[in-house]
Amino acid sequence: MKIYWLFFLPALSYQALACAAGVAQLLRRKRAPHPNPPGISVLKPVRGLDHDMPAAFDSQAAQDYFPFEVLFGVQNRNDPAVSEIERIQAAHPVRDIRIIIGAEPSLNRKVGILRKLARQARYPIWVVNDSDIRVTPGYLEEISAPLADPSIGVVTCLYRPRSHSWPAAWEALGIAT
Repeated sequence: MKIYWLFFLPALSYQALACAAGVAQLLRRKRAPHPNPPGISVLKPVRGLDHDMPAAFDSQAAQDYFPFEVLFGVQNRNDPAVSEIERIQAAHPVRDIRIIIGAEPSLNRKVGILRKLARQARYPIWVVNDSDIRVTPGYLEEISAPLADPSIGVVTCLYRPRSHSWPAAWEALGIAT
């Protein structure tokens, strides 16, 4: 009797737990908006251009939230993403969107950029997400709402990847839940 299928048991268990967590998330009540919304600084380390970057950047600028700022961090002024960030600034002139050039000393380039962005952040809540993250207009309100509860000090929000194959769909389900 072959027992190779036993090697898939941990993965199957993980996916079953991910599905259960997804159902629990769907059944969870939404929190009320924060009664006195705190300012939010969105920190976006960027390097190069992604195919979905324009839509992702536009979604960050189109938030139904006030006050917030979006800080884009690039290693140097010659990064191809700078022109896309400047396009977003021009498209959303009333939004506080800034380009921060350079990085703090670090063993990891992205961490160095994030450290520099953190030093420039004006608001007490920081949202860190990558250049390919596309969000809904209520994103900042939704993720900051739990902070109205004084017993909550940190909120994490994973992203929902879009997949183009069955294995990627299973991985996306695990990440999303």
